[in-house]
Formats: sequence, C-alpha cells, structure tokens
Amino acid sequence: MIRLDAATVALQWSVGGMAMCWFTTRRRLVGLGYGWLLRGVFAVLAALGVAAGLSTGGAGVREWSAALTAVSCVVVLAVSVRRRRVGVGGASADHDRRTARVA
Repeated sequence: MIRLDAATVALQWSVGGMAMCWFTTRRRLVGLGYGWLLRGVFAVLAALGVAAGLSTGGAGVREWSAALTAVSCVVVLAVSVRRRRVGVGGASADHDRRTARVA
C-alpha cells in the first residue's frame, strides 16, 4: 500500500507550483505581485515540507530537496523584488528590441 507523507506532498506541491509560476511569469504578462505571492507561498510550503520531514525522521534526499526548493524560491523572490523597476513596460520594450534585432 502507498503511504501518504505530508513532507513529500508539500515538496511536490511547491515544485509543481514553482513550475507553474515560472510558466505564467516568464514573459511578465501578469503583475509582479502575482509572482511574488506565488514565490512566497511555495517557499513557505517547501519550508513546511522540510519541517515535516525532519519531524518524522524520513529520507534525507527529500529534506535536502525541499530545503533547496525553499532557498531557491526566496532567492528568486529577492531577485524579482530587486528588478521590479523594469516592470511590465520594460519587458515589453526589451521584447520589441529583440524582435527588431532578429527581423
């Protein structure tokens, strides 16, 4: 029988959520706050996965993966906050510049 483990579920949700976050925010088609919210939520979820895994004494690979996921979420959030001045309009101008260069 398959055993449902909270730490594994939290890790899977955080990794899947960050993949969705990357897909929806990569072209800056949505507001910056949307990406910040998702990164923050999934960083906390990954951290909860680490805590749940350490409390049950489970597999070490899962805890390290969840910790790396949480740290990467926080780092990417910090980079996004630092680059917020570019905004959606700046990304559009950058896209137009690249399109003109290729065409």
